[in-house]
Amino acid sequence: IGEIAAARENVSGISDTVNSRAFYATGLTTSGETYIDTIEYIPFSHSSGAATDWGETTEVKKMTATSVTPTDGWITGGVGPGESFKDKIEKYSFSSAGNAADTAELSSNLNDHAGHSSSTDGFTSGGSDGLATLGDIDKFSFSAPSNSADYGELTETKHSCSGADGI
Repeated sequence: IGEIAAARENVSGISDTVNSRAFYATGLTTSGETYIDTIEYIPFSHSSGAATDWGETTEVKKMTATSVTPTDGWITGGVGPGESFKDKIEKYSFSSAGNAADTAELSSNLNDHAGHSSSTDGFTSGGSDGLATLGDIDKFSFSAPSNSADYGELTETKHSCSGADGI
């Protein structure tokens, strides 16, 4: 139905159902040479053409996870060039184009994990910290951004996870 700005892998995506748009962010070019920090979107009603640039994340990275509220997208963790593992929780608005802002930190460096959402909180689960595959579930608040905190454990360690939203 259209073209993204650059072919990429290890991308995170979320749906802005209020404004009928699909957002995707970060990643790595398919040639494996360039890490990406862009946030782009395609309207759900899109029938052809190119994606629209929305903004940038605070740093280039891949293997992030996302959470969502009706008004904002949230991007967590990832890994950057030189296997630099990330612990940022970033937020960007659906109301107007702009860059993501670093709002808080995950409890550890995390990539290849899942992102989840409730109406009030974001969650991460599984993934890797660069040394081991993890089974942690962490929680962070949407209304008063603060560092994530331990919420529980998966029944076994997992990476390459998928998330779900319950808003």
